[in-house]
Amino acid sequence: MRISCIPRAGRPLRPWKSAQSCTATGIARAYCKARGFTDATIDRFNIGYNPSFKLAGTDEPRAIIPYPGEEYYTARRLSVAGDTDGKKYLYPPTVKAGGKRAFNVPALTGGAEIVYITEGQLDAISIEQAGGAAVGCNEPSQMLDALKKAGDKVTAKYFIIVPDRDENGAGADKAWKMWNWLNDAKLAVFTQELPDGVHDANDGLKRPGLLQSWIASTPKIIEAEKAKAQEAQEKASEAQRQEFNEQTGAGRLAAFADEIRNSINKQATPTGFNQLDRKLEGGLWPGLYIIGAISSLGKTTFGLQIVDQIARETGRGCLVFSLEMAAFELMAKSISRITDSLASQENEKKTMRGITAGGRYLNYSETEKALIKAAFDEYGTFAGNIVIIEGQGNIGVEQIRATVHKYTAAHAGKAPIILVDYLQILAPADPRATDKQNADRAVTELKRISRDYKTPVIAISSFNRDNYSTVANMAAFKESGAIEYSSDVLLALQLEGVGVKGSDFNVDTAKQAIPRKVELCILKNRNGQTGAKIPFEYDARFNAFREQGVSDADIATLTGGKAKRVL
Repeated sequence: MRISCIPRAGRPLRPWKSAQSCTATGIARAYCKARGFTDATIDRFNIGYNPSFKLAGTDEPRAIIPYPGEEYYTARRLSVAGDTDGKKYLYPPTVKAGGKRAFNVPALTGGAEIVYITEGQLDAISIEQAGGAAVGCNEPSQMLDALKKAGDKVTAKYFIIVPDRDENGAGADKAWKMWNWLNDAKLAVFTQELPDGVHDANDGLKRPGLLQSWIASTPKIIEAEKAKAQEAQEKASEAQRQEFNEQTGAGRLAAFADEIRNSINKQATPTGFNQLDRKLEGGLWPGLYIIGAISSLGKTTFGLQIVDQIARETGRGCLVFSLEMAAFELMAKSISRITDSLASQENEKKTMRGITAGGRYLNYSETEKALIKAAFDEYGTFAGNIVIIEGQGNIGVEQIRATVHKYTAAHAGKAPIILVDYLQILAPADPRATDKQNADRAVTELKRISRDYKTPVIAISSFNRDNYSTVANMAAFKESGAIEYSSDVLLALQLEGVGVKGSDFNVDTAKQAIPRKVELCILKNRNGQTGAKIPFEYDARFNAFREQGVSDADIATLTGGKAKRVL
């Protein structure tokens, strides 16, 4: 038997060559024969023996397994100590030989199309003796390094992972890790388990003919796995084709027809403003409505009045996300507006402060107190349809979607009208993104909510300061280009007379008027008329918008006989 010795620890590593036998060659021969290796295999892989191998605090007999074509080795313990101290296999010091590597790398370039990957060196040698080509490595990175080093000389087309049958499942775990890494590297990799009862490849070698038969079955396994992969790919492709087919116009025809049939009893939700509803073909349809205006022109008040009128006249549920004002402030706005519509005398009407300042009640007349009570009672008839969610910078579009989902589920699938006040102070989806990016994302998501729940979403938006003395236009909306493109209806409130050439219009003077003359401009209407201006009077004292040029008969027709201009 030809065996090799290695230099003592601390000496330079040298290329592996056959050498004169070390002492106790009988022990080395017995060990190799017990593992099932033939003399030819021992000679081919130059397996050696050292009766007193010193490294890592050990001094004991070890089998020496050189790495073909490299100045590297592993020293395998032969004593009965086994692996209780984690030193069953020892490798050259890293400072001299580098890190651990794959064993028998020449198998990758030796002409074999199928290369087996085993955990250990002796398992790889066992497969080589049985007629296969094998590489031994414990870590996927070692295998990838070997492939990279071999480059275009690699002849292997298929890589077969051979897991050990460990009681604790460690072998299967290592095989799964190896498979994932190699699969991610776009290699044709498969796993082939050994027959039942066989622990590893070397165990199979000791059973006459078993390992040879197992190797002979590999091509069929590869073909079967390739067929399964092809079938899976075809199914995936068919599923993708079907998905795209369903999204074509032809694929959507049946669903479109169903949608039309299901909409027979679905009508627009009237806003309570007659002219606006006519321009919008009946009121609010599912979609995203943006209302913009300069500061102090009543954006919140206008949106809230629409919600109140919807809740009162239709009984439909409404969700108000108030990111700036408290719920009590919004309630005070509504009750103040109701006193404006109920009072017989101008001096009886109450402002927000007149509603909320308890000390003033001491000086109110009985008539005034009765008016406030009547306004509270009137508000109570529809306020149960309005849910007000307060926010202090912590509400974003994700929370809005989640709340809408909960509300809809709690109301038998009936989605609410949604009011967001206001767009620019929604919590950013990504604190690292710019204001424009976050605003764009918020607008896009609000549009998706309106689409997914088939409901109107009203969002209040601020104007740029540059537009305080100019006619309202799309460019006036702050930060977000998505407002122009994603909104279905774009509304803007502006002071009457703004932008008129040759006029002496003054913003501050116009704001001081009681009531203020304002116009609601329809800048965009995806499915209807655009460019219209609807005249309103806005009494900021009592939080009331009054449509101009609308008769009581018109309002009675719209509200089913309730001839009230405002709440």
